[in-house]
Amino acid sequence: MFWKKEEAPYEPIVQVQKKFVPALYICGMNTPECTQLLIDKETFTIGSGRDNDGVLEFPGLGLSRQHCRIECGDDGYTLTDLKSTNGTYVNGKRLLPGVETSIKSGDQIRLGMSVFTVEEIIQEDI
Repeated sequence: MFWKKEEAPYEPIVQVQKKFVPALYICGMNTPECTQLLIDKETFTIGSGRDNDGVLEFPGLGLSRQHCRIECGDDGYTLTDLKSTNGTYVNGKRLLPGVETSIKSGDQIRLGMSVFTVEEIIQEDI
């Protein structure tokens, strides 16, 4: 009598790896209630209009409806002024509208009269 050896069914090994999603906080220094925005998308718009990802409604602080855009790319983060009335500044230097400028942790951003600091974080996404 011969027995046919049956092989165990193939079961793939599944490994769960944590994915690190880059994110950025901008923290208000002169805004009501120390406003913080978590920028956790590749493209993030900021302004006083409700159609932005980050809506900042500070009457009298000079924020345009569509003020600026922060983008995350392979080389880090960039900030672009979207033709705002009162300007976008990085470390005291006014940005030209439509021109991307690199930003990093520790930089100071001024949107109109609102001042923010940039904090880069790594958030875990399982």
